[in-house]
Amino acid sequence: MDLLHSRNSGRRPNKIRKVSIDGGTPVDVANIRMPSGIAVSPRTGLIAYVNSEDKRKGGLAKIIILSPDGEKLVKTLSLPLTAPGGFIQWTPDERAIAFNDTRNGSANIWAISLDGKGEAKPLTNFTTEQTLNFDWSLDGKQLAASRGTLTSEAVLISKAN
Repeated sequence: MDLLHSRNSGRRPNKIRKVSIDGGTPVDVANIRMPSGIAVSPRTGLIAYVNSEDKRKGGLAKIIILSPDGEKLVKTLSLPLTAPGGFIQWTPDERAIAFNDTRNGSANIWAISLDGKGEAKPLTNFTTEQTLNFDWSLDGKQLAASRGTLTSEAVLISKAN
């Protein structure tokens, strides 16, 4: 099954849906509020997503882990304040979830254990730029990361007199 994320406008909840790889009608798996990243465990089918609702209110973003059918809450993990939320990945052994974290002024990849014991641990030690995306090799022995600097500029165009 492939996983779909459907965003709705307004205050209606977003949906996580699954659909057969051969096509067909999508099936609702879960209604969720303010998700910003979704990852499915390749082995167990567990669904993890980042809920940023509490972070927007001054609290911590949470990683919510659901059963493959979306009917059971398996675990809730709190992300550190320095984690922007968003992109997450299961680690190759599926004992932790990796995420971006900007603590100490750099953007590195960290992992938080599913058992909830102990602090998150760094997986990289970059000193410049941002980590934009990351993933493991198929054998789980190497980690690839795309890195760079995001820039934006504002330009004011006004009517010349």
